[in-house]
Amino acid sequence: MIAYWSNVWNNDAKGWCACYWGGRPTEDWMFSAAYTNDTEWNDTNWKGTDGSKRFNRLVKEARAELNDSKRREIYYECQHLISDDGGSIVPLFNSYVGANSKAVAHDEQVAANWDTDGAKCVERWWFA
Repeated sequence: MIAYWSNVWNNDAKGWCACYWGGRPTEDWMFSAAYTNDTEWNDTNWKGTDGSKRFNRLVKEARAELNDSKRREIYYECQHLISDDGGSIVPLFNSYVGANSKAVAHDEQVAANWDTDGAKCVERWWFA
């Protein structure tokens, strides 16, 4: 697997790659990690088009917007730009369901950004 991430993923010479993105807590975090032109993780190399330029301006604008309704509208437009002009192929959105026995305990609040409490179960869970 390491060979894929170092030799294929985001390697311009390969021309195309596939990957998996876990959810992020905010739109800004997701857009900044995977789609803006200043991130090294821009899977689609989405740069130089009018849509990508507008997208990058909107992401910065949304960061400074304090009005939730206006920020939501900006993020809607960002999503439309990705859909219409970006290079992502999104075959599915995964929905996680977790379960464990009563022999395992944890605090009431559990992180939702990754499986098993934000991948922190080893640190924050215990045997009851």
